[in-house]
Amino acid sequence: MSTPQPSRRMALIAAMVALSLGTWLFLEARGIQVPALGLIWPIFIGLGALASFLDYFLTKTASSAGKGVFGLVLCATGFLLTQGYFDWRAPLTWLPALPFGAGLGMLLTYFLKDESGHRLLIRGVVFTLLGLFGWLPQFPQIQAMMPNYQTLWAAAFLVIGSVLLISQLRK
Repeated sequence: MSTPQPSRRMALIAAMVALSLGTWLFLEARGIQVPALGLIWPIFIGLGALASFLDYFLTKTASSAGKGVFGLVLCATGFLLTQGYFDWRAPLTWLPALPFGAGLGMLLTYFLKDESGHRLLIRGVVFTLLGLFGWLPQFPQIQAMMPNYQTLWAAAFLVIGSVLLISQLRK
């Protein structure tokens, strides 16, 4: 039985950020028109996500893949903020990305791990639902079709309770 390799995630992130920043600075120093860093800063979060996925493929560390998903959601949110789709001063427009991305990352980690317990699955479902419920009121079309928040939370608790009950009955 082989022992898993230690995670290389932080070194990979540092290498990717250093290489991309060095390339950007070199191109700018050579007089080549490059976009302002204020417009492309989310790329660095995306590089961290890419490095996390690379670490997963190199070391089979399941949490690295989950962190990669979280990083991709943060990268997309950063670009939406930078391009003006979300407003920095209205955190309820972009803040649901944090629990949503974390939840998706936890769910991926749960499904990639061999010996993970159900706590990670439950956390992943709860965080993903928190993010979704936070975003739903922003879309008038969806809001018109949906019941009130109390009904949504009731449904969320019913799903969580069902998952817990089923997992306990299976033991």
